[in-house]
Amino acid sequence: MKKVLAHINQKKKEFAQLPLFEFLQDQTIDPRRRLAFAPCIAPFAMSFGELNRQVFRDEPTTDELQKIINVHTYEDDHHWPWLLSDMDKLRFNPRLSFNESLEFLWNEQTINARAAAYYLYNATYQASPARKFTIIEATESTGNILLANSAAPARELTKKTQYDYEYFGAGHLEVDTGHTFCSTESRQVIEAVELSEEERQAAYVAVDETFAVFTNLMNELLAFAQQANIQPALESEYLDYLKVTTQNNLYTDRLAAPATAAPTADLKPFGCYLLEANLVTHAQLEEALQEQQEVNKPIGKLLADKGWIHPHTVEYMMQNVVLPQRNHQQASIINVG
Repeated sequence: MKKVLAHINQKKKEFAQLPLFEFLQDQTIDPRRRLAFAPCIAPFAMSFGELNRQVFRDEPTTDELQKIINVHTYEDDHHWPWLLSDMDKLRFNPRLSFNESLEFLWNEQTINARAAAYYLYNATYQASPARKFTIIEATESTGNILLANSAAPARELTKKTQYDYEYFGAGHLEVDTGHTFCSTESRQVIEAVELSEEERQAAYVAVDETFAVFTNLMNELLAFAQQANIQPALESEYLDYLKVTTQNNLYTDRLAAPATAAPTADLKPFGCYLLEANLVTHAQLEEALQEQQEVNKPIGKLLADKGWIHPHTVEYMMQNVVLPQRNHQQASIINVG
């Protein structure tokens, strides 16, 4: 497997020279314009979590390489809420009808984003652990380059907005570089995998195909960003958004805290939202609920402390899913009363 990893590293160096990354580093261009491709990457980003849960993961297993892949999928299957959060912060979340949303997601401008997801499904479904790992590692390498470059405009925006960008910022990059694949123990297992000459040649082909697919996607993202009608946001717009977001965070903290009095409505528990979104398992939620009986902590924090869900995901779910539904429910009760 060492030779395959070396081939991936070489392709990664070539991939890093794509025009999109030079564009992302160009500080003469407004940072929002440089990240204007965010909507275009949505079909892939939203599919990637499901690929990790339904295709890459294979449980139970006795194969050591598949075990490593499984752990990796739990680290990588919940990043899509960060993209949605960044879309709001970047002010790229327009009000579209359901039909308009479908037309955007399945138009020619996003064809390579969809093709990348289709390719990964076709190339890894019921594949051997060695083939899965090869393609996942090549995919992670392309993502690492994208995030390393998108962190630059995200950093510039943070200085203006005082707000972190979870998907395109340095935080996502740090999470990815801290994956299981990067640990010393995992690398030893991976490098010890013996491939026949035929398997090695097939792995080389798979790596080349993966980088070709994501090269097409990067070129699509660049074209989308360059054609997007993005006006530099006024400082006052950033401040207004920050003010609203801060108020929402204060309200979120109150709702996320353990209940000290009977609720005014029959509100669905926060853990149920996480369970329904496949962000935690029944066993994880049950363990956290049992622990909550002994410690005075929100269920989201308990799950995050155990490493089962990212704190940013907890924040996103509360702000963008739970709060809107609870506000609507409370408003309905008031109107009825």
